[in-house]
Amino acid sequence: MATLKPTQSYHHGDLRNALIKTCLAVLVENGVEALSLREVARRAGVSHTACYRHFADREALLAAVAAEGFERLLQDLTAASTGAPDAVAALQRGLHAYLNFGYAHPQYVQLMFGIDMSAKQPALKDVATKAFDALVQLVTAALPTGSAPESRSLALALWAEVHGLLVLSTALRLQDIAPGDQPSDAARLALDALFVRIIPAAHREAVDS
Repeated sequence: MATLKPTQSYHHGDLRNALIKTCLAVLVENGVEALSLREVARRAGVSHTACYRHFADREALLAAVAAEGFERLLQDLTAASTGAPDAVAALQRGLHAYLNFGYAHPQYVQLMFGIDMSAKQPALKDVATKAFDALVQLVTAALPTGSAPESRSLALALWAEVHGLLVLSTALRLQDIAPGDQPSDAARLALDALFVRIIPAAHREAVDS
């Protein structure tokens, strides 16, 4: 896992981004339980009160970091699926991109699915919805036929499956109970085994021919 260095200073007019980066660095080192606005401000080299110019409270700062996580996930999904030979491969690559994102950025994942997405955090809810909609579009394109509700339901099921594999492989030694040398290998193999059964075989043969 890459180590992020705490922000020591910020450029004029960019305090908000500096605080987000510093917050992420604190999360990497100490976890969410130890995070406070005062500590983030100290590491960013600004006064405690300066944080309140951009974030009403600790929850708002954490929501901003979570929103950035969803933005990065959306970028990774798009990049992974772009240029795939067919729609089925694009979906499969997108699902693997989710796993790769989770292994590379566990501190993001912890916040992305641990922050309240209520009306108090509309920006976070909006970008999370965009990430899910991107997956829905990949699912829709990969299905031979299908209604919008069917695509959304399948996308949700796939998201849950991939996220479950991510959580299990980081909490357990999956390679001890499933094929693969590393937990991440076992998760990827399990994902592919499920994927080929969810996407209709007839459609796969059609796009591969």
